[in-house]
Amino acid sequence: MTKKRRLALITLLLLPFTAFSQEPPRWITQQRLVFPPELYVIGVGEGRSREEAEERAVVQISLFFQTSVNDSRKLLYDYNNAIAGGGETVAFSQATHITSTVDFFGVAFAESYTDKKRIVHALAYIDREEALRVYDARIQRIALMLADILERHEQSPNPFASLKKLRGAKSMAELAAGYADMAVLLDSGTAARYAFVHALAARLDRAIETNQKQLTVHVFIDDERAKSLAVKTAEMLRREGFVIVETGGEYTAAIHIELNEGASKNYRTVQPGLDITVESQSGETLVRYQKEYAVFRHLTGEEALDRAFRNIEQNLSGEFAAQLRRSVE
Repeated sequence: MTKKRRLALITLLLLPFTAFSQEPPRWITQQRLVFPPELYVIGVGEGRSREEAEERAVVQISLFFQTSVNDSRKLLYDYNNAIAGGGETVAFSQATHITSTVDFFGVAFAESYTDKKRIVHALAYIDREEALRVYDARIQRIALMLADILERHEQSPNPFASLKKLRGAKSMAELAAGYADMAVLLDSGTAARYAFVHALAARLDRAIETNQKQLTVHVFIDDERAKSLAVKTAEMLRREGFVIVETGGEYTAAIHIELNEGASKNYRTVQPGLDITVESQSGETLVRYQKEYAVFRHLTGEEALDRAFRNIEQNLSGEFAAQLRRSVE
C-alpha cells in the first residue's frame, strides 16, 4: 500500500471519532449564562437528525405559550382567512404575512450538537425583547384596522353587509388578543398596556349584537302542510345572517302556497303556486319570490303532494336562495 493510500485510510478511520467527540457548546454546559431566562425563552430537543431535534425544541417553546404547534397553525389559518375577506384588509395582509409556525413564534436556533451516541441536540430560542417588538407591531396594526371597521359599521344602515365585516373583524380581534396574551407571557409588565385589545373585542361584540337585532325574522305559513317549506326558508334566511324568532321580529317571511289539487281518470294531481315575501315592520319589501309550478301527478293525492313539496324545496335552494342573496348584498 502506498503512503498516500495509507494516509487516506487513516483519515477515513478518524472521521467518525472526530465528528462525534467535539466539545459540547456552551448552551449545554452553561445554558443559563448563554441564554438567561429573563432575556430568552428556550426549548431543547433531541433526535436522530437535526431537523427532528429542532422540531422537538420548537414544541417545547410552544408549551411555554400554553398552546401546541397544531393550535398555532390553526390560529394562523383563521388569521389568514380573516384578513383575506375584503379590499380594506389587503395592505394589512401584505404587511404582516406569516408563513410558518417558526415565523409566528420568532424562533431561532443555536448551533446543534451531536454526541458520541450520534444523538443530535438542538436548542430553539426566542429573544423576548425582539418578540415583544414584533407582537406589539402586529397588535397596533390590527387595532388600527378594528377601529376603522368599527367607525364605519358600528351603527350601519345595512346590517347585512356590516355583520360580515364585523365578524371578520372579530376574528382579527381574537388574534390580537392572542398576541397580547403572548406578549404578557414574555413580559408581565405589558398587561396594562394591552388591556385595550380586550376592550376593542367587547366593543365588536356589542356592534355585532346591535346589527344582529335588526335581522330578526318570523316565518309565517298559511297552510300547515307547508311546514317543510317554512323550515327550508328559515334555513336559508339563517344562512344569510337572519335570526329566526318565534313571534315578532324586525322582518316577517310570509309563505303563501296554493296547491290547486285535482284528479284525472287515473291520477291525483297538484299544481302549486308559491309566494314568499320578506318585509320589514315598516312594510318595506326586502325580497319577493313568486313561482308557478308544473302539474305533479301520482296515484294518490298524498304522494302527489310529497313530490310537489320536494320539487319546491329543491327550487328554493337555487332560485330563491340566489334572489335572497342578491337582495342583501
